[in-house]
Amino acid sequence: MKNRTNSQDGVTIIIAIVLLATISFVSFSLSSVILREIRAARLVQNSEPALASANSGGEVSLYRLQRNIGGISVSGVAMQSSGATFDVVPDLTDTQFPFTATANDAFVSIYNPDSLTTADTGARSVRVTNNGPRHADIWVRPWSNSETVRCFFNNVNPGDSRTCNLLGPDYRYQIHIQRTGGGGQNALGFVEAFTGPDATGSALGIPSASPVLDVTGRHSEVQRKIRVNLSQ
Repeated sequence: MKNRTNSQDGVTIIIAIVLLATISFVSFSLSSVILREIRAARLVQNSEPALASANSGGEVSLYRLQRNIGGISVSGVAMQSSGATFDVVPDLTDTQFPFTATANDAFVSIYNPDSLTTADTGARSVRVTNNGPRHADIWVRPWSNSETVRCFFNNVNPGDSRTCNLLGPDYRYQIHIQRTGGGGQNALGFVEAFTGPDATGSALGIPSASPVLDVTGRHSEVQRKIRVNLSQ
C-alpha cells in the first residue's frame, strides 16, 4: 500500500506541472497577442500625425517654390500641434536634359529651380549633343537679353556635340534647338551644364521636365512618405 500511495502522489505532481505549463503557455500566448495589438494600435494612432506632417511639409515646400522663397529642402521641421516632424528632399534637376526638336522647336532653360531670381546658377558652360537623325541649328541666349546670341551652331550633324562658354554675371540662359536638313523626322539629343568652361568641372543639374518633392513625415517610430509631382 505504501508504494501504491507514492506512485499516486507522483502522478498528481506531474498533472499539476502539466496544468501549470499549459496555463503559463496560454498566458504567454495571450500576452504576446495583447502586446502585438497594443503596438499595432499605437502605430495606427501615430500614423495620422505622421501623414498629416508629410502633407504639411509638401504644402510648405510647394508654397516656397511657387513664391520663389527658396529653402525647399528642409530636415526635422517640427509640427507644433502634434510634435511630428517632416523632411523634404527636392529632386528638381537632371544632369542630362533630353530634348526633341519636331516641327516645333525645342527650348531648354538653365536656372536655379530653387530660386528663380538667383542670377548665378553655377553654370559656366553648356554642351548640346545632337543624336539625330536630323541635323540641328542651336542658339544659346541669356535670359537678361533674349535678343543677344551668346553662341550659334549651324547645322550640327547627328552624333556631334557643341559647347558654349557662358558669360555672367547673370548665368541664366536658354538653349534653342531647331531641326534642319534631312535624315529623319526629328532631332533628338540632350543638354548638359558644367561648373567650368569648355564642359569641364562638375556636371550641374538642369531644371527637370518632371520635378518632384519627396516628403517624409515622422511621429515616434512611424514614418509616412508622399511624393509631390510638380509636372502635373
